[in-house]
Amino acid sequence: ASQRYLRWCPSGKSLVALVCVLFAAFAVFLCKGLQMPCMALSVSMEPMYEPNGPIPLAMKDMVESFQLEEISKTDVSMWACITELASRVAQGGGPNDCIALGLYVVFVIAFTVLDMFVLVIGAFQQHSGIWGDATDSTHRFSALGVSHALKKLSMMDVALVGLFLILCCGSVYEKEGLSLHFRWGLFVLFCAEACHYLTYFLVSRPAPQASRQAAAKPAEDLEDNSSNREEEDSSSMSGTVV
Repeated sequence: ASQRYLRWCPSGKSLVALVCVLFAAFAVFLCKGLQMPCMALSVSMEPMYEPNGPIPLAMKDMVESFQLEEISKTDVSMWACITELASRVAQGGGPNDCIALGLYVVFVIAFTVLDMFVLVIGAFQQHSGIWGDATDSTHRFSALGVSHALKKLSMMDVALVGLFLILCCGSVYEKEGLSLHFRWGLFVLFCAEACHYLTYFLVSRPAPQASRQAAAKPAEDLEDNSSNREEEDSSSMSGTVV
């Protein structure tokens, strides 16, 4: 079954073309998803009035004149969060703002985008030899080593799972009049991360066998060197005895 699957997977020029298409789709989904709202906040004042809430009914007209439902209603995008955090940091924000800005800009976006660039380079390295000799495993899969590290550091998937859990857990506040809603930006960013995962899988698919061969070569060299040293030691001992 695994052999039939490997025959089905694209290789050579087909793989390079598919990786380029996935990279273009990733760029479109990411740029669009960052600007689209990922979640929405809405407030309903009805649960806050007596007998369920703490606000007396006599104050209902005055509270409604504040138009709190319209003021609090908002859609939130990831790019809006980043720009707001950058504004706070520029105005001397606290450490939490700096940490959140660094996580979103560096780990969520920058490392994910950089990993896609490296994966495209890795596809060309494997199947065209533009950046190195195709028979040299060290050069051939050097980009995959960098991509493997970037894959661990990129946190777009973590951010999306966190947003999903927040939206799911936010349903417990509906009794108090606070509602969180899904927006299409979350799905678009999920599509971008799906392109990232698929690209990584396609490019790294042939890597394990070559990596094992590259790892076995130094071991064989070390074994040969050890055998040569043992022969030299035996010859020197024999000469000493004579």
